[in-house]
Amino acid sequence: MDKFSYRMGIIKRISQKDYMNDDLRIRLFNVATRFYFEELIGPDADFIEGCQDVNLKLYKSVWMEVFKQALDEMPRISRELFKEFKIYFKAEEWYYVIEFIEFLSNNYGKNEDSTIYNDINNGFRHVCNDVLQEESSAYRFVDGLIVPIGDKISVQNVEDTLNVGKSHSNVRSHIKSALELFSNKKNPDFRNSIKESISAVEALICNLTEKPKIGFSDGLILIEKKYNIDASLRKAFVSIYGYTCNENGIRHKLINDSKADYEDAQFMLVSCSAFINYVLGKVSKCKP
Repeated sequence: MDKFSYRMGIIKRISQKDYMNDDLRIRLFNVATRFYFEELIGPDADFIEGCQDVNLKLYKSVWMEVFKQALDEMPRISRELFKEFKIYFKAEEWYYVIEFIEFLSNNYGKNEDSTIYNDINNGFRHVCNDVLQEESSAYRFVDGLIVPIGDKISVQNVEDTLNVGKSHSNVRSHIKSALELFSNKKNPDFRNSIKESISAVEALICNLTEKPKIGFSDGLILIEKKYNIDASLRKAFVSIYGYTCNENGIRHKLINDSKADYEDAQFMLVSCSAFINYVLGKVSKCKP
């Protein structure tokens, strides 16, 4: 629930897209502490060598790969290392903080056999998403990556598509590629992200019709008849597909000439994911 000051309009909620305020930094740091750093400040905290192996591996990875510091310069006293982590959260540029929490969730328990570490990392991402939403950040965790998708429904649609069954693994692969290209912080590739998003819908059509070379429009007509797909939605997606193929579209332009931007890529990723989930929902209702 929103705070009283937001509900009454006393304080205006401003989306945090290209910055991160102190409240968000501290809240994310508190979540990281709860999931990963608490051993550094616990009642038995002393030297880092006394930490659990899985935690010590994470701390060393952060020091070398995130901070890019020599390992022999890493603080040996637990509370001093904790202080370094806190300073980083509070002082570094906002995008480095984003990269830090992304790194934590993808490296804790890495290469370990137990599934408990995956559960912990997923729990961390879930709580981070709650904080990011409450603090009006434009970013969310999706499939282990922090992406510029700011609303819960859009995130859920993409995540649902990434969890489709084995029979649609090609659909999942295209959406995953679209997400990675879209969320690349240093060099986002919006054009190819759009291609991957619409390719996911194409893959779904081929899977459901069992015709690998069927055209987009013809395939959707067959799916509409067989699974009771809404005709208006089918026509809308045929039009969206046409956008990617017209003379100014994604597939008929060189990368440097493409006018695709963040808004285009986000729209296609979310829309294609939502449409795929819609169709698969209809398919599930038609199964005996």
